[in-house]
Amino acid sequence: MEQLSVREKNILPAVILIIIGVIGAVTSSEFNWLSTVVFGSISLILAFGYNGLKSMLRPMTKPFVVKLLVLLLLSFCIKGMLIAMITIFNITDINSFVTNPAVSEAKQSTLSNNLLDVSETSISILGEELLVAGITLPVYCYLKKYRFGWALSNLIGCIAFGFMHVFAYDFQIWPCLMVGLSRYPFSQAWKSTDSVRGGMYIHLISDLIVLLPATLI
Repeated sequence: MEQLSVREKNILPAVILIIIGVIGAVTSSEFNWLSTVVFGSISLILAFGYNGLKSMLRPMTKPFVVKLLVLLLLSFCIKGMLIAMITIFNITDINSFVTNPAVSEAKQSTLSNNLLDVSETSISILGEELLVAGITLPVYCYLKKYRFGWALSNLIGCIAFGFMHVFAYDFQIWPCLMVGLSRYPFSQAWKSTDSVRGGMYIHLISDLIVLLPATLI
């Protein structure tokens, strides 16, 4: 991650592709689940070159199992703390939050369709990490000389990720913030394992923990 060099002249088209990728993912289409992967990959190639993307996706630095498990647990803890804070301070009504659309659809469909949807969603989740990397890593290239450069870059990427979900959560701000802030450990996994794969794996596991029960029950 530290060796990445951003191609400044390609930042604007890369950002446009990220926006297209998000719109494509929420558009009703047979292949919308491929949108995040396709546009996320191309945006990173524009920003960092093919070798840069290849470097991001290299095998994780060992040991990584314990690191990933700790970061996965931290993600759930952050979400739990946010829910507790909202409840204690009566910021808004938790019960009014829109349910994750994938979970709602799974409860109303057949097992075979659900398994297909989970497969497609899993691919889309991996692409989401690429989209967030397309925001976080260019920012980090500018801020890494500062003491809190990584923390700020990660936070910016997380907030952007949260607001990528405004359509899914019917423009409710708090669910989007929860989704965004609780993914901070996912991006941290990139740095801890020196590979975007780290974030992909715990993001996928985190979502499957929620999706699979709705799919199988």
